[in-house]
Amino acid sequence: MTFKPQHFELYEFLPKSFYEQWYPVHGEKLWRLFPYELLWTADELRAKHGRMIGNDWYWRKGDPDANQYRGYRPFYCHVGAKLSDHKFFRAFDPMPIDTTADAIRWDCLQHPHETPYKYITVIEEDVPWFHYSVGNHNKKLEGIRVI
Repeated sequence: MTFKPQHFELYEFLPKSFYEQWYPVHGEKLWRLFPYELLWTADELRAKHGRMIGNDWYWRKGDPDANQYRGYRPFYCHVGAKLSDHKFFRAFDPMPIDTTADAIRWDCLQHPHETPYKYITVIEEDVPWFHYSVGNHNKKLEGIRVI
């Protein structure tokens, strides 16, 4: 059975053009693109830290400033690094509503092996969203990588 987060919708993880092209073809099966650890972590972060949103292009129709690259980023996307974990479906940038990204980062670094952080291997500092990745990094040996 495919894992689907309780607190997020698929369009919060996918850019508008990708969603509009592939959702009519594959529907909810698109959840399978994302690793379980990324989706599980999103739900656990929401449960611990309150409301968060991913992409908001779905609600802000026609707004050129709407976010569409907080989850998956196609290789042609110029947002972020060329080999970002976003391009491999392994990173997410939820925007916290009920707390701050700094508060989540602090808690994550203080308790890296506890729920909801146990799968997080990389976080980003100095941004208003909580970027996390479940990508290939030896957390056990090196701790959470901060970029």
